[in-house]
Amino acid sequence: MKNRGRLMAAWLHPFGRVPWAALYTIWRQGGRIENIDIVVQRRWLRRSKKGLWYCPRDIPPERIRGVVTFAALARSPIEETAGR
Repeated sequence: MKNRGRLMAAWLHPFGRVPWAALYTIWRQGGRIENIDIVVQRRWLRRSKKGLWYCPRDIPPERIRGVVTFAALARSPIEETAGR
């Protein structure tokens, strides 16, 4: 699904911007967030001025390779290591 802002597109971010994207999504959209791993053709993507990517077309479900929930994103690696 595309967002409902000025630019009707699916917004994507590089792996290194996961924490920022999670916080921004909560602040801007509210609700549930998930980190979705997708594979699309490079020609489908456009680069925004802020270093993000967007896809102006719908991304088919077969392009989704994995979904990480907010609970998994929020888990502390320090607490996991200490519990071992």
